[in-house]
Amino acid sequence: MHIKKRTVILSVWILAVIPNEIRAQDTGYSEYIIRTLSSSGFHGRGYVNNGLDTAANFILKEFEKLHLQPFFKEYRQNFTIPVNTFPGRMSLSLNNTSLQPVRDFIVDPASSGLNGNYHTGVIHRNELLSRKILNKKLKEARDGFLIVDDSATRQMNENDKKISDEIIRILRYDPGLRIAGLLEINNEKLSWGISSMLAKRPSLTINTQLKAEDIREVEIDIENRYIKDYPVSNLAGWIQGQSVPDSFILFTAHYDHLGQMGKDVYFPGANDNASGIAMILTLAGYYKTHTPDYSIAFVAFAGEEAGLLGSQYFVNNPPIELKKIKFLVNIDLAGNGEKGITVVNGSVYQDKFEKLKHINDQNTAIPVIRSRGEACNSDHCFFYKAGVPCFFIYTMGGTQAYHDPDDNFDSLTLSGFNDLRNLLIEFVKRL
Repeated sequence: MHIKKRTVILSVWILAVIPNEIRAQDTGYSEYIIRTLSSSGFHGRGYVNNGLDTAANFILKEFEKLHLQPFFKEYRQNFTIPVNTFPGRMSLSLNNTSLQPVRDFIVDPASSGLNGNYHTGVIHRNELLSRKILNKKLKEARDGFLIVDDSATRQMNENDKKISDEIIRILRYDPGLRIAGLLEINNEKLSWGISSMLAKRPSLTINTQLKAEDIREVEIDIENRYIKDYPVSNLAGWIQGQSVPDSFILFTAHYDHLGQMGKDVYFPGANDNASGIAMILTLAGYYKTHTPDYSIAFVAFAGEEAGLLGSQYFVNNPPIELKKIKFLVNIDLAGNGEKGITVVNGSVYQDKFEKLKHINDQNTAIPVIRSRGEACNSDHCFFYKAGVPCFFIYTMGGTQAYHDPDDNFDSLTLSGFNDLRNLLIEFVKRL
């Protein structure tokens, strides 16, 4: 009886803290957004088969359904970026044994295409530190593939690792070297990326049980297409505030992902970052029926995976004076949450971070809110450098899939999605 009474009192208190309109929301809409954006028809929201533009058109239709006002002259802020793509052939064989793309090998995103059979030369990573050995191995691999065996890396000290990392970077990108390509044996998890530059040769990381010295022949057929001016768009809509309309809150997330590595493999990018787009669209839906005090803009950036290019362009070509942005919350990797959230810049804007924690402590919805210092690792970066106060928030726990084909809708738990949305709504009220 006593326990039941305390439970009822606690429940009433929680109901008083969380508005009815917020509690009533479910994950149906956000699941629809994430599932759609990460589906095969969007081709990984990259630069092959118009994946990025397909995603942009979908998001714009959601803006229109929500009746958001265009934040630019229209919803799109158009610009171009350089990008290296892999639209077609993607095969690699070692000693006449075929390897599977992504499972057994990945191609460096800056790689040029190549077709043919090549001999090999082998060097162990610790041997890279010897100029004499390196020069000898480069001669052996001349016009063929140099194989770098990473198996001894764990025995190297941190300084030697850094030096060897720089040497590998030179081997990948120095146009003056007389090797056809580079193979790096690294039996850890393979994850991919995007590059805005083009190297002279292909470089590949492989996961194989073969010993480096046993690899005598490399057969490769990789097709690339470098596009100097690929057309992309930042997307943004906004809702005018009722009390302070000339001061803005920005919710941002990037909608691009990795696209395809060859014609058969695409990267869904459900957590990274269809989940972030679902969050800003869900927030837009809330604010459309609950007019905020401050004006609020919802911005979907292109080009994040290629080097934060979309947010950099936005900061250099802002539709409003940056000083009018009261606060910015950038959201990436919002698809899990079992272990809570991390707030980049939490220790920079400590008063705002403490406010965020205080709100959460009122209903202990999110298990952990971890503060982190500044980090230029997502689209908040250039805003922060320009003096705009901002957080970058991501969820912790759940799937470890990242920059690989396993980052799909079914891998997500969405366990912290609603709690994070509710926390952000309350946080904006108290800014």
